[in-house]
Amino acid sequence: MPSEKLLRQIRSQKELVDSKLETTQVDNLILKYPSGLLEQIGSQFIDSIIAAYHQACLNFYFYLTNEKSSLSLPAQIILLPNTNDPLFKDLYHSPTRYSRLPPWVKGYVNTHIPAYIFSCDRNLIEVKAVGHELTHLFQVAIIKLTIENSSQVYAEPLWSPLISEGMAVGANQRRPIEWLQLRINNTFPTLETISKEGIFSFDESKPESNICYQYCVHLAEKLGQAIKKKEKNIIIQNSNFPPFFFILKLFQESLNRRISFSHILLSEYQIDFVQLETELRASLGLPP
Repeated sequence: MPSEKLLRQIRSQKELVDSKLETTQVDNLILKYPSGLLEQIGSQFIDSIIAAYHQACLNFYFYLTNEKSSLSLPAQIILLPNTNDPLFKDLYHSPTRYSRLPPWVKGYVNTHIPAYIFSCDRNLIEVKAVGHELTHLFQVAIIKLTIENSSQVYAEPLWSPLISEGMAVGANQRRPIEWLQLRINNTFPTLETISKEGIFSFDESKPESNICYQYCVHLAEKLGQAIKKKEKNIIIQNSNFPPFFFILKLFQESLNRRISFSHILLSEYQIDFVQLETELRASLGLPP
């Protein structure tokens, strides 16, 4: 279970949402917003958000299954007039780290609420950026994240940024490995260092041009390929499912069994993640 301090924060944030915002639902998409905001931003802007949501569903499902589907996945978007609105800061999952966000950030996900908090201060919807954030919500829906198992999820060293960000970028803003090879250098940090210090400590660029984000994509895909080779169900192993299908499948299993994902990888699948990363780094011309 989360700490009592975190539980109080979650309760407080949910109370803010319930007391200050109105609600509209379209399919599986819930929109929450301050009174009068929809009239202010206009129907065309709302239509663009809904269209970006549907595109995010398509991207996520295809990246997870290699199949096209019009399935609408559950998501909640909190619309705010701008980043200066007090709720934009108050709903951040870690208020003490809010100041570390780059200035280009106009939205983020709080998986505890769970919701995508989005600033409407620009008349432009960046479809890929919206898809990135919504993918975080789709992920936690797939693995069935709850208050009870959230501690295990966030204690897992491979969840964030590797799996969480790797999939969000992979489904929406992925660059080919050749793009990464041209931009990476010998001082590039390992995943462990990126996890400890944060992606933006090394590169404040947007995900589509951020070498740390792109590194996570290709490292996570390599992990998924390794899990697929060890898949016990022969029919699934021989399927056309992409790497992240196998990652989320095993991650959900680890939650059901209440066993660390990393522990299952090493002890039951004989997958040495450090060796996998060493192999990727060697292919990119990097030291271990």
